[in-house]
Amino acid sequence: MKTPFSVLLLASVLCFGPALAVITIDNWSYAGAGDTDQEFWKDIPGSFCGDSSQSPINIDTKKTSDIGLAPFNLQSYDTTKPVTIENNGHALEVVLSNGAGEGQYDITGGGLNGTFRAVQFHFHFGSNDMKGSEHTVDGKRYPADMHIVHYDTAYGSVNEAIKKKGGIAVLGFFLEISNLLSILSLSDTHQEMENFTLSDLLPSSLDKFWRYDGSLTTPLCNEVVTWTLFEDTIEISNNQVIIGHKFHYERLRTPYKRFSDNENLGRWKNREIRTNLCDRSISDHD
Repeated sequence: MKTPFSVLLLASVLCFGPALAVITIDNWSYAGAGDTDQEFWKDIPGSFCGDSSQSPINIDTKKTSDIGLAPFNLQSYDTTKPVTIENNGHALEVVLSNGAGEGQYDITGGGLNGTFRAVQFHFHFGSNDMKGSEHTVDGKRYPADMHIVHYDTAYGSVNEAIKKKGGIAVLGFFLEISNLLSILSLSDTHQEMENFTLSDLLPSSLDKFWRYDGSLTTPLCNEVVTWTLFEDTIEISNNQVIIGHKFHYERLRTPYKRFSDNENLGRWKNREIRTNLCDRSISDHD
C-alpha cells in the first residue's frame, strides 16, 4: 500500500568547498571533490567506512529470515510541534523538538531492545528522478528515501549512543512517484516550522518491514545502526522529485552514490536480513 505525502520537506545532501589534500571528518564530500570524496572516506581518522558491516545494502527478499518481529509502538508522532530545518554543511536536516513537557518522539517494539528517541529526519534524492534511494529492494532503486534517526535513550544522548553497537535505530521509507500535490519547502539556511506532525509523513501501516544491522551512511560510518526498512512506500509528485534532484545536482553538484550496484549487492553476503513478511521469507542462507 502506498501513502500520499501530505507534507514534504525536501532535503538533499549538501557539500561545500574545494578539494583538500587531507580528508578529515570536517571536509568530506560525496563526489567530484578529489581527495575528499567517497572512495577516501575510509582514510578519515577513526573511520569505519571501509569495514564489513556498512550501509546501504540491497534487500534480497528471497534471502531473509522471519523471526516474528512485533509491531512498533510510536509515542508523540501524532502531536503537532515545531521543527527546525538546518544546514549542517553536508545535509539539510529536519531537527525534531524533544523539549521537556512537549512529549518525546519515542519508539518501542518492532524487535528493538529498549526505547529509541527520534532526533532528526532527512531525504536522499538522486541525479535521476527514478534512482535516488540509498537502499535497494531486489535490485530496485526508488526515486528517493526518507530516514528518521533515533538513539537508544539508555545512553542519554545521541552522542553517547553513536559509540555503542545498536545505539542508533533508523526508520527508512522508500518514496515513489504519484500525481499528487504536496506542500513543499526547500531551504539551504535555517528555517523554523511551527506546526509539524511527524505521523503525517508516514505510511498508514508500519507492519511490514525488513531489519538488519549496519552503519551510518556518512563518515564516520559507525557500525552501530539497527536499520528498519518499510515495504509500504510514500507517494510524492514527479515534480517534487525533479525539484529535489535538480536542487541537489545543479545547485550543489554533489551526486550521491555510496556504492556501485555490484558492490551494494556483494555487501549483503553473510549479512542477516530479518523480516516479518512471512510469505516472502526463507530460512536457507547461502
